[in-house]
Amino acid sequence: ATLLRDAYGFDADERLFAVAANALDAMYGPATVAFDDTAVELAADAAGAMANPAAAAPAPASPVERIAVFGSGIIGSGLVAASLPAGVQVAVATRYPDRMRAAIDASRPESIAAALSVAADIAVGIKKLQTEKEKLSTGDPKIAELEDQMAGLAGAKQAQLDTWTQRLTTRTSASINELINDVVATNPEIYVESISEDLSNKQAHLRLVVEAIEQRRTAGAPVALRMLATTTSSLRVGDIADGLPAEWRRKVIGFHPLNPVPLMKLVEIVPTADTDPEVIDRILWHLGWQHQ
Repeated sequence: ATLLRDAYGFDADERLFAVAANALDAMYGPATVAFDDTAVELAADAAGAMANPAAAAPAPASPVERIAVFGSGIIGSGLVAASLPAGVQVAVATRYPDRMRAAIDASRPESIAAALSVAADIAVGIKKLQTEKEKLSTGDPKIAELEDQMAGLAGAKQAQLDTWTQRLTTRTSASINELINDVVATNPEIYVESISEDLSNKQAHLRLVVEAIEQRRTAGAPVALRMLATTTSSLRVGDIADGLPAEWRRKVIGFHPLNPVPLMKLVEIVPTADTDPEVIDRILWHLGWQHQ
C-alpha cells in the first residue's frame, strides 16, 4: 500500500490495504508475498478499478450483431427471445417443423412470441399500467382510465414487436447439413448449439458446423464467427469440443441460460482449458458484464 501511495498517488487507506493484499495473494499466495514491479502494477490496477471502475474497464469488444441458434426447445427459444430486444439479428434452426411452430406460437407461454409480447409490454409501458391496475379494488373508477391508456399503447406495442421480429430468421429442414449451411450463411458471430443432451450428437454437430465454416472461408466468403457455444447443462464442455481442430477448440464455451431465459437474467458461462480468453471477454461484454 505504501508503494502504491508513493508511486501512483493512491491514498493508503484501509480499502487500499485490502485491495493490495488481495492482489498480492492472488499472484503469489498469502505465504510467499513478494514486492516486485509486476506485483505493484497488479495491485495498482486493482486499486484503480476500485477507485474508478469505468475508467479501469477494458475497451469494449464490438457489439455482437448476429447469432445463430440451432435448436428451438425451451432454452433455445428463450435465448432467441432474450436476444431480439437487445438488437441482435438471430437465425434459429431446427429439423422439426412442429417444434418451430410451437416456438413461435403466441398461445404457448414458453414460446418466443409470448416472451416477446411480455417484453414489449414492459418496453412501451403497458406492464407498468397493468401493475397499477392490479393494485386497485374492484369498481375503482381509475381502472377504466388505466385500461384506456393500455389500449392506447397497443399500436406502440405492435410496432415494437414488428421491429424485433424483423430481426428473426427461422429455418427448418430434415437435412441437418442443409440447416447448418443455411445458418452459417447468415455469418453469425456466435453459434449456439442447443440440441439434446447427447455427447456424440453434440460433438458431431460442432464438427459439421466447423466444416461448413471452413468451406465458407475457402470460398472467400466473410467469416465473422468468434465462438461456438453449447447450452449443455450436464455434459463436460471440454468433452463436446474434443475432436475439433485446435483453432476451433479455443472458440468453444459453455453458455447455459437458466429457465425461463427472458426473465432469469442468469447464465452459466463455462470455459474449457482451451478456451481463448478473448472468447470469455466477448461473451461477458455481450451479456453486459463489462467489469468482470
